[in-house]
Amino acid sequence: MQRKVTNGSPNRGVDLPLWAKRVTDGSYELLHTPAASEAERGHQPEDKARARGGQVTLSGQLNFSPSFDRFEPAIKRWEQVTGVEAPAPTEPDGRDGAHRLSSKFTEWMMGLQPGWITGLGLSRKDELKACGNGVVPQQAKLALEMLLERVEQDG
Repeated sequence: MQRKVTNGSPNRGVDLPLWAKRVTDGSYELLHTPAASEAERGHQPEDKARARGGQVTLSGQLNFSPSFDRFEPAIKRWEQVTGVEAPAPTEPDGRDGAHRLSSKFTEWMMGLQPGWITGLGLSRKDELKACGNGVVPQQAKLALEMLLERVEQDG
């Protein structure tokens, strides 16, 4: 929803569906999706990333806090949609008990059932990479439906 649309883009003039407008109109403040790079890099707080013009990451938005803060409404909405309670966004498993991004939380954010990626014997790093490189099933379904609809229209 936040992709750049240029004059030459085939998406120019395409309107967002109603549900997307509701999400982007300020009703919910959304978290960034997990990135595979979060398994490798250190965390940079959101305000610092924005100040230097860098990429804001999921872990940067959470500021390694065990709470959801300003994202609580979006979290509650996703819990209703998925029927699964959100796990803690961070875990105190870093150096000296420091909080780090939870792979169980990234799995939940993607709408995957608990244990789809986590709990299979992978390292935390590999679990985060799998989530960051993965496809959200709901997004894939919508993309395929839109593609099939277009194919049917073009006949």
